Amino acid sequence: NRAAMALRLTLTPQDKRHITSAWVTITGLSGKDVRLMPARNSYNAETLRKSMQIAFVPGDNGNVDAYFNAAGFGSIGSVQLNSVTYTDGSTWKLPAQDVCRVAPDGLMLVASN
Repeated sequence: NRAAMALRLTLTPQDKRHITSAWVTITGLSGKDVRLMPARNSYNAETLRKSMQIAFVPGDNGNVDAYFNAAGFGSIGSVQLNSVTYTDGSTWKLPAQDVCRVAPDGLMLVASN
C-alpha cells in the first residue's frame, strides 16, 4: 500500500489564452518515513522531489483546475510551477532565476478506499 497525496491545483490565466497543461515540481516527505517535527518547521528536510506534467480542465471564473496524485508522498511541502502550455500551442516558461512556488493548504481531507 503506497502513500499518495491527492492534490488540486488551480491556475488563473493572466490573459485570454486557455491553459491546457503545466509542468510542476513537487517536493515533500515520503509516506514511509515516520517523523516528528515541530509545527513551525519549514520543510527544510524534504526528501522527495518529483516533476510531472498535469492536464487542466476549465473551472469557475475563467480558472483551470487539475486533480492529480503525488504517489509516494506522505506530505507535500511545495508545488513549483515550471511552465504552462496553452491551447494555441504556445508555452510560458519561468526564467531560470525566478521561482513560482506555493505551499498547499494545510487542510487535509481524509477518505478510506
